[in-house]
Amino acid sequence: MPTPPRSFSVSSAGLFRQCPRRWYFRYVEKRPDPPGKPALLGTFVHRVLELLCSEPAGGRTIDRARELAATAWPETRGDTDFIALGLDDAAQRQFRWDGWTAIEKLWELEDPAEVDVEATEAKVSANYLIGAQGEVVRLVPEEQRAWHAGVSYWRGIKDVNSASIGIELDHPGHKYGYRPFPDAQFEALVPLVARMVKRYDI
Repeated sequence: MPTPPRSFSVSSAGLFRQCPRRWYFRYVEKRPDPPGKPALLGTFVHRVLELLCSEPAGGRTIDRARELAATAWPETRGDTDFIALGLDDAAQRQFRWDGWTAIEKLWELEDPAEVDVEATEAKVSANYLIGAQGEVVRLVPEEQRAWHAGVSYWRGIKDVNSASIGIELDHPGHKYGYRPFPDAQFEALVPLVARMVKRYDI
């Protein structure tokens, strides 16, 4: 028999009021929610940018990104989760256009040709990884750039990867079945961040 959840958060209570059966599947049976359109759109955009960043610096152009988007599209279109959305031809064209609009905005933030790519997510994407049991693994030294921020902008900084330290928590996220973060991760995260705050006088 499935184990009932130990807590009842505000968000889970809201879901329970909307659809008790879905609440049961998510929180008692721990079934993953099927990814929705925004998650799949993000996956498509991320894949194109990952391919783009694998290109030599001089080849990271908008035209090349357009070619890579065309290459990546069949992979997205053939994904069972995408098929489950049931989008007609017009909706699929809008999906691709929304994805392309997001990809094109990269050039408003930074020129990909000027980014020194040390790794994509296929390799190492953060300085630290905190496991589900609270184990802290340093993947990249703090003084070296990791590839964790993606296309981002913060307080005038367009290349956030080179001005930040990436910490990732081992968690499946919404796409593969959201669950509460273990206490052990927060117990490891808090002192790690506190040390950084002190070291860098944040």
